[in-house]
Amino acid sequence: MKSTRSKALVLKSIATFLVVFAFATGCSSGASPDVDPQDTELVLGRRTYVNSCVSCHGSTGAGGIGNQINTPEILELYPTIDEQIELVTDGRNRMPSFGARLSEEEIQAVVRYSRETLIEAALVEASSEVEAS
Repeated sequence: MKSTRSKALVLKSIATFLVVFAFATGCSSGASPDVDPQDTELVLGRRTYVNSCVSCHGSTGAGGIGNQINTPEILELYPTIDEQIELVTDGRNRMPSFGARLSEEEIQAVVRYSRETLIEAALVEASSEVEAS
């Protein structure tokens, strides 16, 4: 009887972990979009995004705990890259500050990655879905 309860507790713990993990990663099962390995800034941007942003914005930027950032509306909210760099550096509202955690180079790279790669990947996926229907 004790063994059955122990197994049930272990299974419940594993299920809880999986739910929390899925939520923390933005409930996204896809990987963050790849970049040209020759573009060292985008490679750094992707690595920084995976290590520092995925837990809130999801692997594709579709949102989760944090806002969706793989949409062209981001470019309307932050028309210049400098405005978006300021947001990442200083934070705002629920967005934490990364100025003390990331280098200027990492912030520049992750903002470029989000503006170019994440938005482009989302537009390509949306276009593919329209063509398929």
